[in-house]
Amino acid sequence: MNAKLRLLALVPILGLGACEWFTDFKRQPTLSTWEVVGDSSRPSRGNPQNSVPLGGSAVSGFQISYAGLPATIDSFNILVNPTPATDASIENGHKYYQINCVPCHGDAGMGDGPVTKYGMPGIALISDVTKARSDGYI
Repeated sequence: MNAKLRLLALVPILGLGACEWFTDFKRQPTLSTWEVVGDSSRPSRGNPQNSVPLGGSAVSGFQISYAGLPATIDSFNILVNPTPATDASIENGHKYYQINCVPCHGDAGMGDGPVTKYGMPGIALISDVTKARSDGYI
């Protein structure tokens, strides 16, 4: 009886020896950034073959830029605000400005928001350069 009980107790101990104690995300199947994928039907970048192209649904990062850099297009400048300026839309914009912008830019856009008291630089929105920005830039 003791031999059977000892053998029965030994089986789980031997089984647990095959388990990995420290599970983490270091040892798992991954793809490196420029690793070649063995499946030739799926290129490493772009759309899979015979799929519907995604062109027009999202702008690629190299097509848009805030500055005229090589191989970029300042395509933001042609965008216009899709919401017409009505009393309701201006009130809605004022509400979101109060929530998201006032802490840094201040109530009047002078760059004197409450966070400037704690070392954040004040960024004014009243300069001629800022006023000349297009809707797409903003």
